[in-house]
Amino acid sequence: MLTSQRQLVELAARTRKYGLGRVEGNYFPGINALSAPVFNHDGLVVCVLTVLGPEASLDVSLAGAPAKALLAHSGRLSEALGYANLGR
Repeated sequence: MLTSQRQLVELAARTRKYGLGRVEGNYFPGINALSAPVFNHDGLVVCVLTVLGPEASLDVSLAGAPAKALLAHSGRLSEALGYANLGR
């Protein structure tokens, strides 16, 4: 759970760096989540793709299969909307 402005800033920096946000049971005990933004032609976030699953079975590591698939899908959607900076 975020309890300070500093934690929010750090979370935002990690999300920008890796192109993914993730939580490991932080908000809903036993539930993990990964999220990736979808950008339009102006570079604005128009939606977010999210995968939720049980903590015991959803791998939320940044190098895991769910993260790679989510990044691939959000990248394709962003490209279809005219977003050119796919090297996020």
